[in-house]
Amino acid sequence: MIHEVSRSDRDNYVHFQCENFDRYTDAIAAAMHDNSGWTRLEAHTELCEDQDFADQYNFLGAEFVKIAGQDEPEGLDLDSIQLYTSTDFMDRVECFTNPNACPIAAWDEWAT
Repeated sequence: MIHEVSRSDRDNYVHFQCENFDRYTDAIAAAMHDNSGWTRLEAHTELCEDQDFADQYNFLGAEFVKIAGQDEPEGLDLDSIQLYTSTDFMDRVECFTNPNACPIAAWDEWAT
């Protein structure tokens, strides 16, 4: 059993912004320091899409990396116990009023 946000088709159902996770700023700074030739975009991509890389920096975004082939035919279950809430892993109150500030939000919430 995997978390719903690890499905390879999750972007069809939720908007994922790993830069809104707690400690993102620290993780990307460390990744860019350790990989001095990288751009910020390269470091961001690795932190947000490579679980092993994100784990090296103790970045919680590692828990949200998509896993190929982990889809169910009926689509993502937004009520699943295997789905984090939009406010998990962040400490900004702003997420309660602005879905753009959340690490993850259902498309219907994000689009409003």
